[in-house]
Amino acid sequence: VVRLEPGALVEGVVLGPDDKPVPNAEVELWHGVEGHWLDTANADEDGRWRLDAVAIGKYRLTASAKSFSQGSELTIECDGKTPTHGVVVRVDIGGRVRGVVTNASGDVVADAAIIAILRGVTSDEARTGADGRFELDGLRVGDYDVAARKDDYASPAIRVSLRDNEPVDVELILQHARIAGRVIDEKGTPVSD
Repeated sequence: VVRLEPGALVEGVVLGPDDKPVPNAEVELWHGVEGHWLDTANADEDGRWRLDAVAIGKYRLTASAKSFSQGSELTIECDGKTPTHGVVVRVDIGGRVRGVVTNASGDVVADAAIIAILRGVTSDEARTGADGRFELDGLRVGDYDVAARKDDYASPAIRVSLRDNEPVDVELILQHARIAGRVIDEKGTPVSD
């Protein structure tokens, strides 16, 4: 048996650092105490979003959008009955990492996976185009480890510091990089799958 609780409408707008609405942003609702994700609302062309049924409780709202980074979290409380209007969730100007992926011979590598990891917080991913180039934008300010991989090849991670919207250019060079091993249980029996 799954018992449904009544929920209340929560709606608002996503604004950028210039106080203008941000179209097509994504607003996420997180449980305020337990911390897990609950729901996502997609903003329209005017930055307006809505969650139709939010149960009683305390929540955190975050927003993200292309070319913007997540702004500060907003905390709200809901009684599960009364609609909440005009909630403003903000995004910030994000940092950018762009570059090219090549192999050891200097040839560009298409369709390589790029990952940028902000230590202990989040990761963002992209893929290279046919020209081996990639761009990750809307990244939070901070220190990232950026690396590429494709098949049995990977690049060493490069540390980049993002402080504003100025792009940081990197070149990631793929090298043969493979780890192989065997999985066993506590008795030494091989474990498949």
